Amino acid sequence: MPFVAGEGDCPSALSRPRGFRVHRNAVKSLDRTSGRIRRRVSAKKGSKESRIWHDLYSSVGSAAGKKGVFCVVTFYADESYDSLTLCVGGWLCGQRCWSDIERKWGQRVEYERRQSAKRSERQISRFHASDCSNRRGEYEQWTTVRQKLFVRRLVDVLIQSKPFAIAHTCSFEDLTSLYPCSRSRAQKRMYRLCLYRCLMEVCEVVEKYFPGDSVTVIHDQGFNGEAQKAFDAVRKHHDRQRVLCSITAMEWKDSVALQAADLISYEGMKASSRYRSNNSEVRRSLRRIIGSGVGLYISHIQPTLFQDMRRKGAEFRKGE
Repeated sequence: MPFVAGEGDCPSALSRPRGFRVHRNAVKSLDRTSGRIRRRVSAKKGSKESRIWHDLYSSVGSAAGKKGVFCVVTFYADESYDSLTLCVGGWLCGQRCWSDIERKWGQRVEYERRQSAKRSERQISRFHASDCSNRRGEYEQWTTVRQKLFVRRLVDVLIQSKPFAIAHTCSFEDLTSLYPCSRSRAQKRMYRLCLYRCLMEVCEVVEKYFPGDSVTVIHDQGFNGEAQKAFDAVRKHHDRQRVLCSITAMEWKDSVALQAADLISYEGMKASSRYRSNNSEVRRSLRRIIGSGVGLYISHIQPTLFQDMRRKGAEFRKGE
């Protein structure tokens, strides 16, 4: 059955959606022995097909082609949204990589807590991308310099371990123009579709570079029912090799890695919003990730996908 917004499954056979790109002029060379990748990246104003597009598969590093590098690869996903855009994004790597990221990430957060205690300021409980970027909540007493340095150090933690970043964004306007509904219902539909697209990418990466391995999906609490529907739909329609083995909801306090997922989903959301506003400027933190050699795929789901969904749904109902 084709996907009809509000029903159970997600689109199974539609072509990969065209997204947006801000960085496209990337001269890349991959040293398969060392796993190092060198890039010259330049930003330019996007043409009408502009999108952020970094080849996720060219930066697999020294793990490429080695079967059984990971027994279980974990994909941590989180969502971020404003009044215009919702983004689901996360990071994919093995347990050893995650252990290293969580240790260094936790150390940096604890360092900032000590600094706040010395200044008799409010201490942060975690990294929260939106609050940190806007210096509100636990970050309201921070200076801009401190805020930028904190994010830079966290990005460096990710760069050192080189996990894969995957994110998909979706516009409220694009969805509701064809499927009028309440904001809360639109968020659920968009979350399910964006996570579905992310998990499709996860399957392709693992099938290509880690054949025989499986993936555990960890997502932030909130859209639990929609996450399960997306997971089940990918398993049904796309996961030929049974890459996806389980999905679990967790809270940020139980998993530092979800804070890293919050970072990339927020960056994806901001990049999409800027693109839709004809702003070609790339945020400094995302620019740093792009130039580091980290595998990165951020795509915006175009309105044509919703038009195809509506058409296929009409054809299905007509044939009943």
